[in-house]
Amino acid sequence: LEHLVQWRRWNSDPAHPMFGKVDMERIGLMGHSRGGEAVAVAAAFNGLSHYPDDATLPFDYGFKIGAVAAIAPVDGQYKPRERPTPLKDTNYFVIHGSLDGDVTSFMGASQFSRIAFTGQTPALKAQLYVKDANHGQFNTGWGRDDIGMPWPVLDKRRILDPNAQRQIAKVYFSAFLQMTLMGREGYRPLFEDPRRGAAWLPEGYLAADYADSATRWAATFEEDINPGTAAAPGARITGRNLSVWRELDVGLKWAPLDSQVAQIAWDDRVNKAQASYSVDLGPVGLAAGPGAALVFSASDAGISSLPDGFEPPKVKAKPPKPAPLDWTVVAIDANGVEARLPLSRDQALYPQIKGQTRLFPEIDGGKTAEVVMRRYRLPLADFAAASPAFDPTRLTALRFDFDRSKRGAIVLDNIGVAPGA
Repeated sequence: LEHLVQWRRWNSDPAHPMFGKVDMERIGLMGHSRGGEAVAVAAAFNGLSHYPDDATLPFDYGFKIGAVAAIAPVDGQYKPRERPTPLKDTNYFVIHGSLDGDVTSFMGASQFSRIAFTGQTPALKAQLYVKDANHGQFNTGWGRDDIGMPWPVLDKRRILDPNAQRQIAKVYFSAFLQMTLMGREGYRPLFEDPRRGAAWLPEGYLAADYADSATRWAATFEEDINPGTAAAPGARITGRNLSVWRELDVGLKWAPLDSQVAQIAWDDRVNKAQASYSVDLGPVGLAAGPGAALVFSASDAGISSLPDGFEPPKVKAKPPKPAPLDWTVVAIDANGVEARLPLSRDQALYPQIKGQTRLFPEIDGGKTAEVVMRRYRLPLADFAAASPAFDPTRLTALRFDFDRSKRGAIVLDNIGVAPGA
């Protein structure tokens, strides 16, 4: 922020060579590692009148910061007034690799989760988890030795090619700045789904989560401690034949996600009847215009699908390998007409990505995977195509029928209706 103060002086000084050369109305901040946390702190400080830890120090910033990008950031090494850094109505993007040998947990997901939208200012937040990317290869100087020296404890066998890793970064950073600072909306789909940028990106698995201020939320799980209520006025949540159902702030490897989520599971060994999870949107429902889509974020929960204390019948067969999960998403209109699409219409839900960054995982406490949310988007027009009697403009309820995988455990967050492009 003090650096920007200097630029403001130069830009307004007729005697300086940089006079009038900088557009101070379009500013983006980017930082890597500790710098990735620092840019979020700077964005929070930018709107304050005083330093939060010592109010005798006044602030006078107020810059037009339109974009904040964090590369493999830490989170919580500094806490203003001993609280996690809050951000509102901030365009935020964070990228992280599954083989980060320095910041081994996706800590930027916590800052992503804390960003709130008031609805008064257009804003978006996006995160990208890059399978097999490390900490240092997002830039050209740090290389493959994430600990800072070539120690033999790092497992570097599966780390991405450095040029491929930086190509992903180039595409996303340039698209993010073009969209948020220059208003080029055509790049937005890239952040909703990396497959939209396949022509620009190297082969590999990318998990993206996304939310924006234009989405109308049905359930965010932040409103109270009652698992039966939701964000939309009058909305109610019900579960049937679930083996696990709770709302909690789920943990990452080394930190909380900083978001209340629904953790649910189903298992045919517990309930033979079909399990389901429903959100009744109340008498008003959610209005949906042309091009609108049902959206939600989900992750493999990484827990047993059996409830605590339940002992399944013993069998001699080998336990099945983790497999992608699928289920049926049901949209219901004001007339009670149901339209059904498989989750895999977008993409099946894959198991958690294992990221073993040490040759001996015990060094990191044996934790090699964590919850990484992925955004799902199912256009309401696709539901109408599947069931022509369904009215996509009058959505009053939605339901997940767990009928395509016999058992599974998932995390759900941010269920809503996103407007069309």
